Amino acid sequence: MFGVPIETYGGKLTENLIQATARDLLTNAMHQVDAAGHRIVMHMHDEIVVDEPVIGSPVKEIVALMTQPATWADGLALDADGYECDFYMKE
Repeated sequence: MFGVPIETYGGKLTENLIQATARDLLTNAMHQVDAAGHRIVMHMHDEIVVDEPVIGSPVKEIVALMTQPATWADGLALDADGYECDFYMKE
């Protein structure tokens, strides 16, 4: 397995690079949100789910945390969206 050349092409390498970077950015956002005291109960693909008490709405704060780029991605423009509901749903 190791040392054996494998075939690939530019599109596959580009896709893997983009997916890996997206994963790293999401992980960074999860660390930011967790460090701010929010309880992440699950994540999938490009979103996180946070369980909060009914009092107050942390959506704006969580979106702000998620749009802070990682130190290695300074200047990268990030955008995030959020919503509040009583049960998980895809928006």
